[in-house]
Amino acid sequence: MPQRKTRVIAAGLVIGLSGLLMITIFIISTCGRSIGSCFANGAEIILPAMIGAGLAGMMFYALFGGKGQRGWMLAAVGAILATAVGAMLAVLVLGVWSGEDILNDASVVLVGPWFILVMFDQFPLTIFLWIGIMIAAHLVLRWYFINDTEL
Repeated sequence: MPQRKTRVIAAGLVIGLSGLLMITIFIISTCGRSIGSCFANGAEIILPAMIGAGLAGMMFYALFGGKGQRGWMLAAVGAILATAVGAMLAVLVLGVWSGEDILNDASVVLVGPWFILVMFDQFPLTIFLWIGIMIAAHLVLRWYFINDTEL
């Protein structure tokens, strides 16, 4: 088995890339026809989202990649936790990066998970994309843990 540090980094990268893919899908889904203008308006969100998702992936990596029904159940819990905590961390990173003093009001970090719930409500297809991305993350980490692959 890979060392714990390597597993944490690998899981952080996989979940971080999953978060990047999700925020990109969310940004594109809100733009309609003018995808070019999407990234001009949403580019400042992408890096904090990836950092937040990566940190959340490192926090919840142990819930992904398990065997059998228990592994899938843990991955489902891990996907929800990693998404919610990753969104909170993304808002925190965005606030610190933009110079906002968000630490005075801790409830501001709840904007991240609320944003995701609103996106799921307004664009139901993103729920299936999120599920697919989280299944892929679970399977990639399962393969990684089984094959003892080093980065």
